[in-house]
Amino acid sequence: MKKIIKGKVYNTHTAQEIVAWTVGVWDDIDSRREVIYRANNGKFFLETYYLHMDYHEGVDDIRLLDPKEIWPLLADRNVDPDCLTKFYPDKVHVVKGGKVIGYLEMLD
Repeated sequence: MKKIIKGKVYNTHTAQEIVAWTVGVWDDIDSRREVIYRANNGKFFLETYYLHMDYHEGVDDIRLLDPKEIWPLLADRNVDPDCLTKFYPDKVHVVKGGKVIGYLEMLD
């Protein structure tokens, strides 16, 4: 899937998939798959697509993610944010229970 946002093309076939999860259960008509990608320009975007397309045709979408909304999104979906550590090597990793739960900016 690809979409033009602010004059730039975001393409799930050429971007790097970072993490994916399912919202809902398979037999629920509102269940959907969400995937965070990193585009070639370094920006993160979210693809959402419904698993039962016969009920939700045409509602698949791609949207840019502000870096500040990535952590709450991962926490809300109960996804381990450790999948993003390689993209933030210059930040302090906040660890709880052996898992990375976020990052802090380095302050001078």
